[in-house]
Amino acid sequence: MSKTISAWEPVADRPYQVALSAAEVYALVNHHISQTKRCTKFIGNKLLKVSEHSVSLSPRESKAYIKEGRKIVEAHIARAKGLQSFLKS
Repeated sequence: MSKTISAWEPVADRPYQVALSAAEVYALVNHHISQTKRCTKFIGNKLLKVSEHSVSLSPRESKAYIKEGRKIVEAHIARAKGLQSFLKS
């Protein structure tokens, strides 16, 4: 597992625990939702650029990009849902 913490890796190990207010949790939920939109846009642009420069973009390559993007988006959605569950309790 990677030791770096980045927006593109929402499932990274978090070595610290911090007490957060409800407003801070809402901000984190909004951050993860915005990251899903950003990731989707990034993957779409990447597919457009690759297909633009490469005449023969194989379906396997495009599916690999889409699969990786879905994995990142689903991780952000799971994190946002987890944070929302803290607010409900």
